[in-house]
Amino acid sequence: VEERRELSDLRHSEKLPSRAHHLVDPTPGKSEESAKGRIAQNANCDIEVAFGRLRAYARNHNLRLTEVAQHVVDGSLGVEQVNLPSPQPIH
Repeated sequence: VEERRELSDLRHSEKLPSRAHHLVDPTPGKSEESAKGRIAQNANCDIEVAFGRLRAYARNHNLRLTEVAQHVVDGSLGVEQVNLPSPQPIH
């Protein structure tokens, strides 16, 4: 429940005007690359695995990949949270 509240806060935090987004991250994709590197370092895994975890976290929490990456880079989402294993479906 706590994690859902935090994600809700991330989703509803102050939004920058679309033009201002480029001032925060002037190079498209830079935050994704940085986030993948941080995740890989934390989990001692390769970049492809880190990308899969980043993508899975975004998908499982109904967030855009770029949003999750930016939150990892700015520290508002802990790398440890992204590195948690995804819940396995019950067969």
